Amino acid sequence: MHPLTVVIFLILSASAWSAKADETLWTYRFAPYLWFADIEGEIDTLTTPTDAGFYSSRSEHSVSSDVSAVMTFFEAKRGRHGLLLDLLYSDVKSDITFTQFQEVRVSTISKTTVASVSYVFQFYGHEKTNVDLILGLRYWDINSDVTFTDNTNAFSSQQLTNSESWVDPLVGVKAKTGLGYSRFYLVGWFKLGVEGGADHFYDTSVNIGYQWNESIGTVIGYRQFGVDYEDGLFKYDIEQSGWVLGLTWGF
Repeated sequence: MHPLTVVIFLILSASAWSAKADETLWTYRFAPYLWFADIEGEIDTLTTPTDAGFYSSRSEHSVSSDVSAVMTFFEAKRGRHGLLLDLLYSDVKSDITFTQFQEVRVSTISKTTVASVSYVFQFYGHEKTNVDLILGLRYWDINSDVTFTDNTNAFSSQQLTNSESWVDPLVGVKAKTGLGYSRFYLVGWFKLGVEGGADHFYDTSVNIGYQWNESIGTVIGYRQFGVDYEDGLFKYDIEQSGWVLGLTWGF
């Protein structure tokens, strides 16, 4: 059995067992977000040598990038125990033009899917403030397409495709607090990868929300995460950050 399956089973079992002792009802919260993110770092998607006989530094080419990202959270909680599902998808498109010879262009499309499942334990709660411990796993899937276009016949035009995936354990903390007697609140988290496929990763976010009624709320904030993963010639060392805008629905 895959280790990821075992850990997910243990998380689900622990949550179900602990909830049996709690007579409170299950509560659920679903939150889709738009993420207006920028990305910085290094994405080397080539896993085999190519016949593209050129070398470039930052001063020798110009890069234009387009990033789109969406994310979704789902939390089920009963008393002090719960489960948290975090899904993220981002699409990064880049065009590189070489200043020394404009006929050469490199186009890349990098699609990143991130899925996290975590056990949540509320270790502090007082009035409108609660703080939760997070223990879970994060799955990464990176799919990249690189297209070399050349009109000078210096090297043959070609398209390369590569896919990488790995799993990282994670620990973290998230907190939420109401702002006085208003309907506004602050919510945020910090997560850290430990001893997984990546050398390291972190994920942090700070948001302000407004609760329109018992079920519906809106959130605006800022999220940033970074990851450093390397396997052979493949390298994914990036930081992605930007404003988020979301809707929360509790039931």
